[in-house]
Amino acid sequence: MATADREELESVIRLHRFLPLQGLHIQAASEAIVLRHNGEVPRTMEELTALAGVGRKTANVVLSVAFNLPGLPGRHPRDR
Repeated sequence: MATADREELESVIRLHRFLPLQGLHIQAASEAIVLRHNGEVPRTMEELTALAGVGRKTANVVLSVAFNLPGLPGRHPRDR
């Protein structure tokens, strides 16, 4: 996705009802994964949330589903 044609990427995203800005975030995050993480999805909250468009909830889902690590989407303790 990092090198995908922007129009093609946006057409795929549109099919899945993503917001227009998410196309930009998906491409920027993909580029960062390739350049900064040697093509490997990061395995820490800090590295994941440093990616464009990735918040704590998304990072927790990635950690839990992709890596079978503890992580549940929810509020950060400081937000309670």
